[in-house]
Amino acid sequence: MVALEEAGLPADHPALVKAAEWILTKQVLGKGDWQIKNKDAEPGGWAFEFRNDFIPTWMTPRSS
Repeated sequence: MVALEEAGLPADHPALVKAAEWILTKQVLGKGDWQIKNKDAEPGGWAFEFRNDFIPTWMTPRSS
C-alpha cells in the first residue's frame, strides 16, 4: 500500500481502499498476558500468520 501511494496512486483509489479495509479486518484486538505489566494499554497488532493471533507481530523479538 505504501509503495502504491509513493508511486502516485491517490489515497482514495479503490485498490488502496479495499486493501486498507482488508488489513483492518485482520487486526488483533484481543487482550493478552502482556497486560500484566501494561494494564492501561489498548490491545492492537497484527499476527504473522492468519490463524495465529496468539503472538502478534509487535510481540515478537527483533533479530539483531
